[in-house]
Amino acid sequence: MEKAQLKVLLQTDWFIWLVFLICPVLAMPMVINRCYKQKKNAYILFALFMGLCAILLVPPTADLYRHWKIFGTISMMDKNEFFLYLSYNIKIDFLLYILEFIFTRYEISFGFVRFLLVFVASLLFLKLYDYFSDSEQKGSYDRLFVFGFVVLIIPFSAIATGLRFTFAAVIVSFYICKRYVFHKKSFFDFLLLIRSE
Repeated sequence: MEKAQLKVLLQTDWFIWLVFLICPVLAMPMVINRCYKQKKNAYILFALFMGLCAILLVPPTADLYRHWKIFGTISMMDKNEFFLYLSYNIKIDFLLYILEFIFTRYEISFGFVRFLLVFVASLLFLKLYDYFSDSEQKGSYDRLFVFGFVVLIIPFSAIATGLRFTFAAVIVSFYICKRYVFHKKSFFDFLLLIRSE
């Protein structure tokens, strides 16, 4: 294979997806490069990698252990018992418990709750990078700096161990940046903000 053909092959989306499916760690340099170039499918791969890390690298300790025990308790309840439990024990923050109940009904492991929250948080931060890259005040050095900042600021372990508070902080910070820094508005952001309260 010639150098030009190899370079084209390394740039194709299907090749990156294939390498990611075989070994996600080997695909990460290509994924990060594509994220820097604002390729949306690379955002999904990066968020998938972060979610997989949340499942594999974070043991259930502290607040996460309590949620794991509640998940086990919820798995033994039927629908009526769950709503009774919800009405007596949880007054304000009930969405995480409903998500856990849905996961137990479909026999999905507790690790996927962490996966889902870290996946969504990573996508939100990458969306902020996208907004910055589309704004007028960008230079190549600024874009590189902001991309590095976004990748390093994703509170992956805090979300994976604490679940509720850090995920709510991610939603609030996303809303504030989107609304007041990039001056973009949407109704769904308001719903996300209400969820985080």
